[in-house]
Amino acid sequence: MDLICLVALILEAMALRSPPPAPVATSEAPRRAETPCESHSTAGSSRPWGPELDLEEYVADRLNSAWDCEFCDAFALPTPDRREAWRDAGRCIGQAPAAGLLLPPPLPGTRALQLIDRPTGHRYLVFEDSPPAGHGLQIFDATPQTELIVHIPHALDEAMVGREFGVHLLRETSARALLISTSDRRASPAPSPCDAAEPARHQASDAAHSPLTRAHALLAGLLEVRPRGILLELHGNAHPDCPGIFVSDGAIQPGPISPVLSIRDALQRATPFPVYSADNDQACPYLGQDSALGRLANRAPAPCAGPPPAVSSGRFLQIEMDRASRSAGPRPLARALREVFRLPRMPRVETMKAAAAPIHVSPPRSPMAAEPRRTSAGNRPRGESGVQKRQVTKDQ
Repeated sequence: MDLICLVALILEAMALRSPPPAPVATSEAPRRAETPCESHSTAGSSRPWGPELDLEEYVADRLNSAWDCEFCDAFALPTPDRREAWRDAGRCIGQAPAAGLLLPPPLPGTRALQLIDRPTGHRYLVFEDSPPAGHGLQIFDATPQTELIVHIPHALDEAMVGREFGVHLLRETSARALLISTSDRRASPAPSPCDAAEPARHQASDAAHSPLTRAHALLAGLLEVRPRGILLELHGNAHPDCPGIFVSDGAIQPGPISPVLSIRDALQRATPFPVYSADNDQACPYLGQDSALGRLANRAPAPCAGPPPAVSSGRFLQIEMDRASRSAGPRPLARALREVFRLPRMPRVETMKAAAAPIHVSPPRSPMAAEPRRTSAGNRPRGESGVQKRQVTKDQ
C-alpha cells in the first residue's frame, strides 16, 4: 500500500513539472477535409491585398460601431445551414498551405477583407458582417506561424478586453487567429442549450457558453483540421472571489500537459498583480468547465452534455482578469505566452526598415560594455481604456 502511494506521488509531481505543448510549430500537415474551398489562396493574385490600415484602429472602430447594433433587430443566431457553412470555412482556413490561406466560398451576410496591417506590414484575412449584425470579427493570419487561437467572447461587456488585448496579442504572439464576438450575451431570448439552470444563466447568444454561435462553428471546423490548435479565451470579471488574474483549463484535473501552472508562474513574474489557479485558490468559480468552446478544444464528446473533461488536453486556456489587472494592459500576458509557448513576436515595419538600412562600421566595443537596452515592439501609448457605456452583470 505504501509503495502504491509513493508511485502516485511521483506521478503527480511529474505531471506538475511537465512542460505544456508548444503551439509554435506548424510543420505538421493539416488534416484534409472534404470541403469546397476556393481553388486559390490568399497568396494568389486574383484578389488584390488592401486596404492598408492599422488593425488595432480598425478593430476599435468596429467595436464602437457594434454598440449601435447591440440589441438591434439585425442580430439573429445562425441557422443550422449557416453554422455548417462557417464550420466549412474553418476547415478551409485551417488547411493553410505554405502559400497562404485557402479561402472558403462566399458566406451570406459576410464580406471577406484581405487587409495589410500598417504597423507590421503583415497580411490578415478578416470576416465582418455586411451589413452589421452583431457577430463580431474573425481575423486570420494569412501566413500563420503558430497554432494559438485567441477568443474574446464578450468584447462589449468586459471593458478593455476586446479593445486593448485582442490585436496586441495577435501581433505580439503571432497568433493564428483572433475571434472577437460582439453579440450581447442577452441578445437572444432563448437560453443556451448548455444551460439547464432555472432561470438560465446563459443565453444562446453568449459566445462563451453556447454551441449555436458563429465562433463555435468556425472553431469546430478549424480544430478539425488543426488538431494541435490551442485556444486562449480571455475574460474580464468583478467577482469578489477572483482578485487579480485567474488561470484555468476547463478540466477537473490539470494533467501532465496542462499549461496552467506554467502560464500562472510566468504571469506572476511579468505582473505585480496576484495570479491564481485552482490548485492555490479554491474560491474563484471560473474554472472554464462550462465554456462551450473550451469543451470543444478539450475534446469533450459533446459541447453541453456530460461532465467536464477529467484531464486537460493541454489545448485550452482561460484567463480571467479583474479591472485592476486589465488596466496594466496586455503586455504582461503577451510576455508570459511567448515565454511558455515559445511564440515569435510580429516584427514592426520600423524595425524591418532599420534592419535593412546600410550598416555603418563602428569602432570595436569593449567586451565589458553593456548591451544596448532593447525596447519591446508596440511601445506606444494605449488608447482609451475600453468600451464602458453601461453596467454589466459580470464585469462592473
